[in-house]
Amino acid sequence: MARRKTYLQNAALLTACGLVLRVLGMGFRVVLSSYLGGEGMGLYQLILAVYMVFVSLATAGINVASARLAAQSLARGRGMAATLRGLCGTALLFGCCAMLLQVLLAEPAARYLLHDTRAILSLQILAPSLPFMAAAGAVRGCFLAARRVHPNVIAQLIEQIIRMAIAIAALRVLAQWGAGYGCAAVVLGSTVSEGISCALMFAFAAKTPEFARRVDEPLQPYTQKELYAIVLPVEGSRLLASGLQAVESSLIPYTLALYTGSRADAMAQYGSLKGMALPLLFFPFSV
Repeated sequence: MARRKTYLQNAALLTACGLVLRVLGMGFRVVLSSYLGGEGMGLYQLILAVYMVFVSLATAGINVASARLAAQSLARGRGMAATLRGLCGTALLFGCCAMLLQVLLAEPAARYLLHDTRAILSLQILAPSLPFMAAAGAVRGCFLAARRVHPNVIAQLIEQIIRMAIAIAALRVLAQWGAGYGCAAVVLGSTVSEGISCALMFAFAAKTPEFARRVDEPLQPYTQKELYAIVLPVEGSRLLASGLQAVESSLIPYTLALYTGSRADAMAQYGSLKGMALPLLFFPFSV
C-alpha cells in the first residue's frame, strides 16, 4: 500500500511538473518570438536541432543506465554511493567528449549543414552545458531508482526559471545586434541554468540517505559489460534519430529558400512553423 501511495504521489508530481514546464516554455517562446522575430526563431530552431545530436551523445545512454544500475544496487541491498560515483564519472566522460566535438564541429555544422554561419557562436556557447547535463542526468536517474522525484522536480523548475531570466536579460542587450546574437543570448541562459541545475542535483544527493557511503559497499557495484550493454544500444538509436532530425530540420528552410528565392523569408516561415505553431499544436500531448 505504501509503495502504491509513493508511486501515485511521484506520478502526480512528475505530471504537474511537466505541465508547469510546458506552460512556462510556451510563455517563454512568446517572449522569444517578440525579440527574435520569425527569422530569429527559425535560426534558434536550427541551432537546437544540431545541439540535440550532441545532447544525445552526452546523455542518452547514461540517463537510462543510471536508473537501471542504481535500482539494481538497491535490489541487491547495497548503497548507491559507489554506483553514483561510477555513473557520474562515465557521464562526465561522455559529456566532455560531446562538448569537445561540438566546439570543433560548430563551424562546419553551421556552414555546411545549417547553411548559416550565425549559428556558430550559439553552438559554441551551448557546448559547456553538455558535461553538466550529463552529470545531472546520472544523478536524476539514481533519484528515480530511489523513488525520490522531489529533487528532480525542484531542480528542473529552478533551471527553467533561471534560463528564462538570463535569456530575457541578455536579449534586451544583444537582440538589437541581429538574430545571431539574439540566439546567443538565449542559449547563454541554457548553459548557465544547466550548470546551476547540476550543482543543485549534487547538493540534494549529498543529503540523501541512499547515497551515503556504506562500510560493506563494493568498490565495483556493476561491471563495465553491464553498463555498456545499456549505454551503447540506447546511445546508438538516439544518435541516429537526432541526426536524422537535424538533417530534416536543415532541409526545410533550405528547400523553402529555393522555392521563395529568399533565405530570410524561408527562415521566417520555418521559425513561425517550428518555433511557434507546432509547439502550440502539440501542447495537449503534454497531458
